[in-house]
Amino acid sequence: LRQTANKQEHELSADEKAELEAHVRSIRARMSEADRQTWKLHSAEVNGILSYGQPHPSDMHVLLATDTWQGRSAATIIGGFVKDALGCPVDTLSPKRLSARSREDFHAGMVEFVKWCGDTLPGYRSSGYKVVFNLTGGFKSVQGYLNTLGMLYADEIIYIFEPPSGELIVIPRLPMKLDEEGLIGRHAVEFEMMNRAGPLPMRAVDTGDVPESLIETTSIDGTDYAGLSIWGTAVWQRLRK
Repeated sequence: LRQTANKQEHELSADEKAELEAHVRSIRARMSEADRQTWKLHSAEVNGILSYGQPHPSDMHVLLATDTWQGRSAATIIGGFVKDALGCPVDTLSPKRLSARSREDFHAGMVEFVKWCGDTLPGYRSSGYKVVFNLTGGFKSVQGYLNTLGMLYADEIIYIFEPPSGELIVIPRLPMKLDEEGLIGRHAVEFEMMNRAGPLPMRAVDTGDVPESLIETTSIDGTDYAGLSIWGTAVWQRLRK
């Protein structure tokens, strides 16, 4: 499982895929008649959902899956339980390249996820939904970013202590407001260009007074480029309109 965790379907050998598919069939068979307590013991994500409160058919569940065969397979299993056993609508979001394969892939996937948050979650909140980030389970690298992104996009963040405690932790959203002028200043056009086109040659942009955490620099064939970091994307998604 570890050796193939970051592989997409076309990267799996025939033997690897056959072994993984047999593993998934075994899980499905074992959990097909399982009660909720058994699901809580065997799925960290489901444990977070059920420990938070009684699911309601009007709840919308969005599962964040890595762009890998294993990630989507796990999301399909969990999604089936949420839909069939809990009676809730469920969608799976799998940002392109999101995996722990490399820093570059992880960054690209998280940027796509941040854009989804900016485009989607404000509409849910304006419609009266409470937005909850369930961070029980998943890659630690993703959890680290979602803890902070939750302060921008979620009303609450939840996770569960490791056994034997197993207690639910609920972190409310901080009542913070971004200083738009201080963070972006006079660079709105450049931020939107980087948001749409990706990194730009540094000779073409002026980001000298922009906080370092919002910009990511790289060098390609001797030319220095500046692009939005994950945080820069998150901030710009909130401010661009």
